[in-house]
Amino acid sequence: MVRKLSETTAIHWHGLELDSFYDGVHGWSGASTRLAPMIAPGESFAVRLTPPRAGTFIYHTHLHDYRQLSSGLYGAIVVTAPDEPFDATTDHVVVLGRSHTSMMSSILEEAETAVVNGAHAAQVTWRAGARNRIRLVNITPDDLLTVSVVARDAPVTWRPLTKDGAPVTAEDAAPRAATVRIAVGETYDFEYEAAPVPATLWLEVRTSSGKWQSQARVTVK
Repeated sequence: MVRKLSETTAIHWHGLELDSFYDGVHGWSGASTRLAPMIAPGESFAVRLTPPRAGTFIYHTHLHDYRQLSSGLYGAIVVTAPDEPFDATTDHVVVLGRSHTSMMSSILEEAETAVVNGAHAAQVTWRAGARNRIRLVNITPDDLLTVSVVARDAPVTWRPLTKDGAPVTAEDAAPRAATVRIAVGETYDFEYEAAPVPATLWLEVRTSSGKWQSQARVTVK
């Protein structure tokens, strides 16, 4: 990783099992005199990791969370099994974040700062007549959010697949209403089986108390 920002940073590889030195918590990851450094402007730091399992994970800044995180220094890491290649027409990453927020605006849960995949009113496309995988990530500074996928006024049905990159139990994998509460740093994978006809869905994001934050228009075609 080569730094091209004007300030120091550090990157944490959230949820992945890897050598402590590369974990990105500056001055802490590693051992003894070999500790992860902060990365100054113009400097580089090579991270070596081999993901031990498939799943949905996160990378994010580990410094100046409100400024760097809400400026977009985060994202999803998707690891797939060799026999399950990634298909962008049915495999959808949904990252919840905040854009250019502050501690105060975050505490006030100002809706205009809430984003889905970087946009306040995102537009995405899912495939009709197919099993779509939704990889849901919360990497806001400190929000506990409720996410629902609705058609008209009621949630559709989805099936939980994984939690933080690990398969859920058979009991938890039962189909259910497409609503989930997700905290900072959590990931969930769900399967949504779309009918073979065009449709419009809405992925709605609210606070845990129900305050509206943002939404994404989902075109099923």
